[in-house]
Amino acid sequence: MKNLKFRILLICSVCVLIASSFATANFHVANKRISVQDTLNIGHFLQKVSMDYAWELNLSKQIKTKTQQSRIREYAVKTIDMCILAHKDLQAFAGPAKVTLADSASVPLKIREMMFAKKTNSDINSIYLLTSINNHQQIINRYEKVILSSDTALVSIAKKHLRSLRRNLEMAKFLSKNLKNGKLIPDRPPKAEDTIPPNKFHVKSLNKV
Repeated sequence: MKNLKFRILLICSVCVLIASSFATANFHVANKRISVQDTLNIGHFLQKVSMDYAWELNLSKQIKTKTQQSRIREYAVKTIDMCILAHKDLQAFAGPAKVTLADSASVPLKIREMMFAKKTNSDINSIYLLTSINNHQQIINRYEKVILSSDTALVSIAKKHLRSLRRNLEMAKFLSKNLKNGKLIPDRPPKAEDTIPPNKFHVKSLNKV
């Protein structure tokens, strides 16, 4: 009889332990989901990412008129278009969240003026590209955190802009890598006469003879 009571008590204890372990596991899973949700404050995210875009837009507008390198100018134009499109998409979330997005005018005037002030043409190109690379990486990091959220609409926008950001980032890195003394070599396609084989003139002269 005592053995039977002991066995019953042992079985009950095991059942309690199993139930407790399941409850603890579920608690941790729930906590994990909650912690992911809590990491995203939409208002805070919109303010931060719009300010990052504002910096990028402002710098790209400046370099567009200052640089003498056509490929950097083309990159700046693409970046401007990217920033404008992103601002438009983010505005759909900013309205309901009652958040005012930053724009290029949000960057303090003194900082805007100082960025390229008293810099040579070679310096402004390298400064712009390095700053743009850092800005892109910052925005990418913010979007990658957004993907963890349960807001499907925001996740969709994040994935959409991550594609264009990563393409742009690779272009900025390529331009920066190929920038020598402020110039991209070659900055423009070679002229027609540069593509003529070295011996062509020599062959023509022999034919005339």
